[in-house]
Amino acid sequence: MAKYKPVTKMQTYGIHSQWQSKSKDLPSIQAFTTDIPAEIDTVWSPIADKCGDWRMTIELDNKILADKTFNISPEHC
Repeated sequence: MAKYKPVTKMQTYGIHSQWQSKSKDLPSIQAFTTDIPAEIDTVWSPIADKCGDWRMTIELDNKILADKTFNISPEHC
């Protein structure tokens, strides 16, 4: 029997609407971007030490499925 290979695809990345804990809906995409403003809803305090590049990777069975680097905008720090 052939080994199952999962099909993966990055659906969205960037700025999304705020997550509502009582809703079953996922946040919707507001803007496809890798430049993210440094705001308290986006990152936790203190903001100044969160600025710069943040790399996000998702792995399955030691294989990278998704790899994206985001820049937390320093002009907001």
